[in-house]
Amino acid sequence: MEPLARGEVPAVIVEPVNDQPIDTNFYDKLDWTMRVRITTLVRAAIPDDDSDTYTQQVHQKLMADQTVNGYALDLTPDRTDFSLYEADVPLGIISQDFLVRYRTSRTSLTSA
Repeated sequence: MEPLARGEVPAVIVEPVNDQPIDTNFYDKLDWTMRVRITTLVRAAIPDDDSDTYTQQVHQKLMADQTVNGYALDLTPDRTDFSLYEADVPLGIISQDFLVRYRTSRTSLTSA
C-alpha cells in the first residue's frame, strides 16, 4: 500500500492479496480462490463511525453482482479488520476481504 497524504483521505484502496488453485474433479479445469482486500481510510473524530458509509457502499456494490460481471463463479465476504490510530485527527483503517471464486483451463490461465 502506498502512503497517502492527509488531503487524500478518505480513500478506498483495492488490492489482490493472494490467489490459490483448488483441485476439482474436472479433468481440464481448475477452480481458483482469490482474496481481494478493500481498505477504507478515514480521518475523523470518530473514524470507525465515519467509515461505515464507505464500507457499507463497498459491500453493497460488490454483493449486487456476485459474478463480477460474469468473470467469477462467486464472490463471498470473508473478514473485516479494524485499526484505529490516535492523532490530531484520528485515523481509521478498515479492511474488508472478499473471496472471488473463478475457473480457468488447467493449461491456460486466460481461458475458462
